[in-house]
Amino acid sequence: MTETNQPDLISTDGLPAEHQNCITKIAGQMIPASTEFQLPGADDPSIIGNILQRLGRQTSMVAQIYHRLDQASMEKFEQPCTEINDADFNLLITDFRKRCEALTASLMVTVVACYYEDKRVLDSIEHEARPPFPLGHKLQQGNWDLLEPVKKRPKFYRQPEA
Repeated sequence: MTETNQPDLISTDGLPAEHQNCITKIAGQMIPASTEFQLPGADDPSIIGNILQRLGRQTSMVAQIYHRLDQASMEKFEQPCTEINDADFNLLITDFRKRCEALTASLMVTVVACYYEDKRVLDSIEHEARPPFPLGHKLQQGNWDLLEPVKKRPKFYRQPEA
């Protein structure tokens, strides 16, 4: 089959459309939009674009998440996971979190990291949208005496070879 005859199954993000839709639904359930604080949800187009771009490098993980959710959805609701209502999808996600902790944790880290990189979110928590250096961020001085037990304990690491 030539390249021009192949269906367009994969987007520019490297993820099939159904995988993108599934991740978008998960992100929206994880961090919904807030009308009270006028904040976007994690499924906002600019945020989800960043999430999908990062996950595009982890296609096997995303495929595994999608296939497990889709299989569970077909067993419980006889519909693909991207077509069920939000309440049923929430039940799927809750069960998925319990059964697949490692996959869930990886996905959550990516969603949360991308969410808190968004300028609107950073502005709402009064955090300047910039890298920490060269200006740095001011930290409150803590109690340095808390480090004394650490300083006094014996070395537990190997010395590097010269």
